[in-house]
Amino acid sequence: MDFDLLGVRMNLGSPLVGREIDLHPVISSTNTEALRLADRDVAEGIVVVADTQTAGRGRRGHGWEDLPGRSLLMSVLLRPEWPAEEQACLSLAGAVAAATAIKQVADIEARTKWPNDLLLDGVKVGGVLLEATSGAVAVGIGINVLGPATELQARVGRPLTTIEEAAGQAVHREDLLVELLRSLDELYAAFVEAGPAPIVEAYRPLDVALGKRVGVEAPEGQIMGLAVEIDELGHLVVEDEDGNAHTLMAGEVVLSEVEE
Repeated sequence: MDFDLLGVRMNLGSPLVGREIDLHPVISSTNTEALRLADRDVAEGIVVVADTQTAGRGRRGHGWEDLPGRSLLMSVLLRPEWPAEEQACLSLAGAVAAATAIKQVADIEARTKWPNDLLLDGVKVGGVLLEATSGAVAVGIGINVLGPATELQARVGRPLTTIEEAAGQAVHREDLLVELLRSLDELYAAFVEAGPAPIVEAYRPLDVALGKRVGVEAPEGQIMGLAVEIDELGHLVVEDEDGNAHTLMAGEVVLSEVEE
């Protein structure tokens, strides 16, 4: 593995996020391990990093595929004291931190698709998965970093990209990790101080759905309409064709389409 943990800690300084890094060559899921550590009362801020996962997870029961040594796969254990409804915005914090890190190390603009997709040139490069247990949350982040995406695309059956493919140059996963943890630490500190507002403010300019017509698969059925707002809690507000506003929570829905 090409991670120098001493170098990572020295570059980070003394943050909360990344205060300890738990590195695994192979793991079932970084989120599973982070939640296991939570049950053992491990202090918040520990980061679980893996070279590859055997049972990676995405939202709504989907799997997460990776190729060994080519992705950044990590989860951060946090213990926020804000109510659960406010904690949901930490998924957006993960997306903002990842986009910021990609810009820093590869000099390309990453965008987001609410609630958890990371995009480069409109193609998915990564995602965020927020999972909770009693008194703790795991912010899981997966980013395709190195090589072409051909094999991954064949596995999942949809378009994917990597940072190297989009930027035309390889980047070091360790550099990406450092920048991501630094950004996430700043966002989490702002959240602890002021709640969701700073995170939502940072997220809104990155989202590709805002101001566009979207299709949403929700528990009550499909909703077609205009994505008009990310509200103060990080929920998506969609106005349907009859002028009715629907406030949608990340765990309940998926954007099935976004108008180009």
